[in-house]
Amino acid sequence: MRIALFGPGRIGAALFPLLERDGHEVILLSRKDYGDFLSDDFAPESALDGVTCDAALILPGLFELNAAPERMLQANAKGPIRLAEALHRTQPKAHLILFLDARVHWAEAALPATIHAYMAAKRALAEWVERTAVVWGRSTGTRLNAIAPGPVLPPPHREHSEKAGECLTPRPTLADLHAAVSFLLTTPSVTGQTVFVAAGQHLLGVPLPHLPTAESLSFSQRKRVPVALTIAGSDSGGGAGIQADLRAFRDFGVHGCSAITALTAQNPHGVSGIMPATPEILRGQLERIAEDFTVGAVKTGMLVDAPHIAVVADILPQFSCPWVIDPVMVATSGARLLDSDAVKILRERLLPKATLITPNLPEAQALLDDESPIHTLDGQISLAQRLHAMLGVAVLVKGGHAKERPSADILASASGTWFFESPTIPSPLTTHGTGCALSSAIAARLALGDALPDAIVAAKDYVLGLLSVAAPAGRAAVYAPCAPLQSGKTRTERLG
Repeated sequence: MRIALFGPGRIGAALFPLLERDGHEVILLSRKDYGDFLSDDFAPESALDGVTCDAALILPGLFELNAAPERMLQANAKGPIRLAEALHRTQPKAHLILFLDARVHWAEAALPATIHAYMAAKRALAEWVERTAVVWGRSTGTRLNAIAPGPVLPPPHREHSEKAGECLTPRPTLADLHAAVSFLLTTPSVTGQTVFVAAGQHLLGVPLPHLPTAESLSFSQRKRVPVALTIAGSDSGGGAGIQADLRAFRDFGVHGCSAITALTAQNPHGVSGIMPATPEILRGQLERIAEDFTVGAVKTGMLVDAPHIAVVADILPQFSCPWVIDPVMVATSGARLLDSDAVKILRERLLPKATLITPNLPEAQALLDDESPIHTLDGQISLAQRLHAMLGVAVLVKGGHAKERPSADILASASGTWFFESPTIPSPLTTHGTGCALSSAIAARLALGDALPDAIVAAKDYVLGLLSVAAPAGRAAVYAPCAPLQSGKTRTERLG
């Protein structure tokens, strides 16, 4: 069988030798070979002149996952459809197989608007395949199918989740994709179907058009939304504090609850005023959240003073989930933000209950009453290990203040010591709120079920993405709303 692979991605290059080994003649065509199928002025047939095949695989090379939602919807649906239509006109007997993307998973999509457009595009493609296969099959005998390596849409209720949820995760391997392709190539009776692929298995034809709509589902039938809670101060400039935490929760697809400890008058260049919430109103916020929400992770930031810390220490046991505590104690200028009484109650009543604490170097030293200068990675490792030994909880000492390796963070925990390092962005436009973003991103990933080292890697990749899209917004610089997830950029090493 002569098979054409359309798409310049790694999937096509990887499938090429496997299909050849099966005895097929395979041609791999990149975008430059078949033109821009998104352009209304482009004549698709002209790019296919001379291309003949018995089957065609339309791979994710046409997909633009980091584009604006409108562009992504157009690229994900319009491009592959125009290519399939052109192939049908020029080679009506060819078996056409569309890949509904293999690179983004539900929990990793960046923003709600992006998620919506991404899922809408995949749903549009799957529905188009089912509808069009009927027409083409009757007129020319063309077979048309799709392969979905990962979710085509989030399971909308329990019945569907139980039926198909297991096949949507974990991620499929190359062998799984190859098996799905081989299944479709060798099963002539299957047409108009989407094959869902996961590790070691595939599920044929969970028919998307017939799934219940959200409006038809009762409250108990709908898929549970993961929730994270932040307890911190409000940043009027929007770059740090509660605002940064809620942005990170949203960017990971997690609903954010918030308990505000203080209002601040600030921008990225400084703080001019702080008005704490009363301990009573802080307690009320936390109690109301505990009444109605199943919180999957808690993150704390600025806790103001000893009475506020005492309230948090009293209430947090009501949330039986991971706690990520960012001990905001020392300002960038070096000024202490907590007095000795507050540090004492933080150290004795709150930190020992944490799943993870995330101090920077000055804060780690303050917790240890250690004023000796730390200039090396070995000193940072020592701080993390000493804090873990003192508190009995996992400690991530951030290296942002270090001269030697500012992008290196050290985790000391019961399972050992870990080293995490992301690429350094030279002279970033702003770093305001990156500490808040890191700890809240870790909390979001824990709420989604990640193991702690995996959550830290995802969070560091996320912060790198924020820094890479910083842009001016007047005199200040901010992180653009569609910050990409820099997946796979963080290097991890277990030290012992």
